[in-house]
Amino acid sequence: MAALANRLSNHGWRLITAVMVLFSLLGTTVGFSVETLGFDALFVPLMAALGHDRLVTAAMIIVGSAIGVMAATVNPFSIGVAAGEAGVGIGEGILLRLILWVLLTAMAVAWALLLAGYPWRRMPCSTQARSTRMSWTDERKRRSPSQRAIVDQPAPIARPSAAPPVEKST
Repeated sequence: MAALANRLSNHGWRLITAVMVLFSLLGTTVGFSVETLGFDALFVPLMAALGHDRLVTAAMIIVGSAIGVMAATVNPFSIGVAAGEAGVGIGEGILLRLILWVLLTAMAVAWALLLAGYPWRRMPCSTQARSTRMSWTDERKRRSPSQRAIVDQPAPIARPSAAPPVEKST
C-alpha cells in the first residue's frame, strides 16, 4: 500500500478518475453497486496516504458505481427486464444511453476531483475545515483572545426541569 501511495503521490487524480470510470462501467453493464461497499476497506488507507479523507473515498466508490447503474446501457437486470416487458430489443436506444452514461460519468468524475481539491491541490484536503495533521492546540493558538474566550468555555449542562404537578381527576 505504501509503495502504491508513493508511486501515486503526485497523481492521485488518476486513481480517482480510473476507479470512478471502472466502477461506472461495471455499474452500467452488470449493475455493480452494492458490491462496491467492500472496496472501502481497500481504498480508505490508500486515499489517506495520498492526503484525502474518507468523504473523497466514499464519493469515488459510491458515486462512481451509482452513476453507472443510473445510466445503465446494457444492464440485464434493469434494461434487459424493462426491454423484455416493453416488447422491444435491448439494443434500441443504446446510443442515447451511451451518451447519457458518458456525460454523467464525466460530471461525476469532475465533481469528485473538485471535492478532492484538484486542480487546486495546495491544501492536504479541501473537504475538511482544517487538516487532521493540525492538532487542537495549534488551532487554539490561531484564534484571537476574544475567540478563545468564547470557544473555550465549557458547554452548559442541560438539566431536566421539574415537571409541573399533575392533578388527579376523580
